[in-house]
Amino acid sequence: MTAIDSPALPIGAAFDRMPFTRRHVLIALALFVAFVIESWEQLALVYVAGDLGAKLGIDAAGVGIVLSAVAFGMIPGVLVWGPVADRIGRRPTAFWSLLAYGVVALLANATGFTATMLVINAFMVATALLAVPLPETEGRELE
Repeated sequence: MTAIDSPALPIGAAFDRMPFTRRHVLIALALFVAFVIESWEQLALVYVAGDLGAKLGIDAAGVGIVLSAVAFGMIPGVLVWGPVADRIGRRPTAFWSLLAYGVVALLANATGFTATMLVINAFMVATALLAVPLPETEGRELE
């Protein structure tokens, strides 16, 4: 039977038959914790945005660009680390990601704190660190 010949299921029918298990609760809890941590980080950045702008001599739009660099750095992070994780596994990828983050963080301190360098460093840190939260799913079937 091909995909064209298979009977169509209404949207959500597969979920109606899926049992709610302990794994679903753990996944929801992990996502909640990740959301709280990410929200806390964003709140901290917004809280210091005024002082950041004053210290670096940039206006509110410049501070917005600095804060947005983290979000934009996540895009290449996913595109780079996802395929790497598929090839070598999640745990080794998380290790290399943390190592890359450490190198980028050390280089960030050596480059100085101008607005331009802050944007570049925020982008690179997000790109380097994004592989750490990739879940370990190899060798296990999803229930």
